[in-house]
Amino acid sequence: MRIAFVYSLNNQSLSQIKELFLCVPNMQLLEYYFDGKKLLNAQGIHVTLHDIARGSDAYLLDSRIPTQIQENIHQYLNMQGVQHIFGKAYEKKDAPHDFLLAKSMGVHASNEDLERALANLWTNISHPIRVRREEKISEEISSIHELRRHALPSLSQGENIECVYQPKGRKLTCTMVRNARGKKVYTTPLFEKITHPSGVKLSSSSLSQQVKESIITKLETLFSHYPTFPTLHVELTHTPKGLYLMHAVPVRDFTHEVIPDTLHAIGMLPRELLTACLTSLSTK
Repeated sequence: MRIAFVYSLNNQSLSQIKELFLCVPNMQLLEYYFDGKKLLNAQGIHVTLHDIARGSDAYLLDSRIPTQIQENIHQYLNMQGVQHIFGKAYEKKDAPHDFLLAKSMGVHASNEDLERALANLWTNISHPIRVRREEKISEEISSIHELRRHALPSLSQGENIECVYQPKGRKLTCTMVRNARGKKVYTTPLFEKITHPSGVKLSSSSLSQQVKESIITKLETLFSHYPTFPTLHVELTHTPKGLYLMHAVPVRDFTHEVIPDTLHAIGMLPRELLTACLTSLSTK
């Protein structure tokens, strides 16, 4: 299998990723990099997306490449039938919104219209919320004044934002991986995220076994609706009123700092994750 690896020159984990792929038999890693303006091969020769697609069976894309460039690469390679190692290129419209209790809006308008839109949004969603734009997320927001401060600069420039309700309750997380550890779908234990002065740490959830099994069953059902994703990492909030799915995205990188803590906690290292993803890719 020929894997095209498209990376950014400021990726500090290149040697780690290359070493990881060298451990996989019957696989050829084809290196390409983005220099800020164009794509080049390992010899420094300019290449097109057509060149990359023609010589590859699948690809891996560095998350440090600018978002718009990533989207262009995903779109072209997917159209040419070249699959991403982590499954179909993830887009917000592909997110599992069936259970995602979040309100989102993308507005391109004048400041006056934006003010009106934000005021209308604030009166129609539950509070508190966090504002997410790109990969950045704000602190908890509890007033329209704070919402304006965090949202208007981005919206004024035509950027999309996502406003996510932040219910009070137990913060839970787990990750599902296809074709791992002898199972069609391996699900990590359900961990609880505990905030300490030194940061957020994972702990075994103190929910009853029956409740945990019920949550896992729902998540695996959700995962079954997204067969192109070999992985899905989820974050939830468990409250007396019910279960809120706050975040659900596929794992998108093999580096230690990107792999979810849930996988670190069970000892699933990059090589095992890569093997599972390649197995999923070859069985499609």
